[in-house]
Amino acid sequence: MSTFKALRGATGQDVLPTARSVTTAGRIRTLGLALVAVAAFALVGGAASAAASTNYACPGQQSFEGITTGSYNTACGLQAMKFDTEGNGNEAYGYVALQNNSTGSGNVAVGVNASGQTQSGGNNVAIGGGALYENIAGELNVALGNSAGYKVTGSSNIDISNEGVAGESGTTRIGTEGKQTKAFVSGIYPTSPPGGSKTCTVKVTEAGQLVCSEPPAPKGLKICVPEKAGKPITLAPCTKRGYKEKEVAEL
Repeated sequence: MSTFKALRGATGQDVLPTARSVTTAGRIRTLGLALVAVAAFALVGGAASAAASTNYACPGQQSFEGITTGSYNTACGLQAMKFDTEGNGNEAYGYVALQNNSTGSGNVAVGVNASGQTQSGGNNVAIGGGALYENIAGELNVALGNSAGYKVTGSSNIDISNEGVAGESGTTRIGTEGKQTKAFVSGIYPTSPPGGSKTCTVKVTEAGQLVCSEPPAPKGLKICVPEKAGKPITLAPCTKRGYKEKEVAEL
């Protein structure tokens, strides 16, 4: 008897399958395997397809080549966000902007190489070529200007036209030493110095506000203090009766 399993025909006799029946059975089996493969691909690649449908990249820019579950990202610039896998809600505009980001979310990078080395850092804003370039995992940084925050690796820094310092956090740096030699700041309260003076001493209140206060009296200042309350204090020398001279160390 053949190695093929015998089939029972209409007459009740065991018969061997014909060449046509073997071909048909093979086709059915092949089709079944194909359907299984398609289902497996859908399970593995379905998440990536769903993620890809929520991301936008300018055509022909080689962005999102490794995307898996990342969503709601926008990339426009050659290789911008090229290696992103799971990052969400990022905006990258410029050549290789956020190129190495993998899981970082909520970043904004505008400019050539902006946040170029960021991988897992999130909620950073880098505007300018090379801004926040060396930041890998730092979060909540703001950098404005070419190479602003370039060296920053920490978190919660604000760098405006300053490269920043590696490892520091919670620091504000404005301008570059040797390039800016003057600073003018408006909004210091009150806008007019006390006593009609053209200058004042600027102090920081407990709330962090800059205020304009009267400068301290110079050491060795002599004043005329009234012997009876209710009379004004005047500067020495004392020329009126009822006043005595007093030296003030500092008011």
